[in-house]
Amino acid sequence: MKYVLATLVTLIAVSANAMIWFEPMVSYEASGTTAVDFTTAGKALKGVSSDNGTSMGAINYGARLGWLGKNQVWFAGEYMAASGGKIKYNTREDEFERESIGADLGVWLDRWNLWVGYNFTDKLKVTPLNATQKDEITGTAIRVGIGYILARHLAFNVEGAYRTYNEGKSVNDTTLNDFPTYIDKFTQTTVSAGFSFPF
Repeated sequence: MKYVLATLVTLIAVSANAMIWFEPMVSYEASGTTAVDFTTAGKALKGVSSDNGTSMGAINYGARLGWLGKNQVWFAGEYMAASGGKIKYNTREDEFERESIGADLGVWLDRWNLWVGYNFTDKLKVTPLNATQKDEITGTAIRVGIGYILARHLAFNVEGAYRTYNEGKSVNDTTLNDFPTYIDKFTQTTVSAGFSFPF
């Protein structure tokens, strides 16, 4: 996939009709699910084979820098961050922050904008409420989005993402998020809606 994206960047960048644009974005992560599958050692430590929760409430903010080709196909690099999110499990509630860097490939269809994206790095920081410990895990993400131009320099967007984390551990407690000793798989599925301001 990296080679395909690199080729598209080259083709669009050298096109005589290509246009560079900058697009700040802000959105609200209204719903999502978090699933943690433990290894045998993790099951013995936790007493359960998995831990599922519902994530919500994160404010996402960031920007794209992109190239728009003459056929309305575009490619962009993207940086996004999230803060204020919560993951609610059956017995506890965690707070989380997120930071990601990725690339998007999309197409404009009149006032509609469609895209797919891939985060090369997706870092999640989780802090249980009323605790000092912080878990830092990293992975990748696949995203799909749709946007609609409301006015000049204003668009409304909805995006879904599937995030897979496979590396990291707790800063203060090495037994909590230590890959691959205790955790086999950590995934998060999110849906967000918000506005962007393309220039």
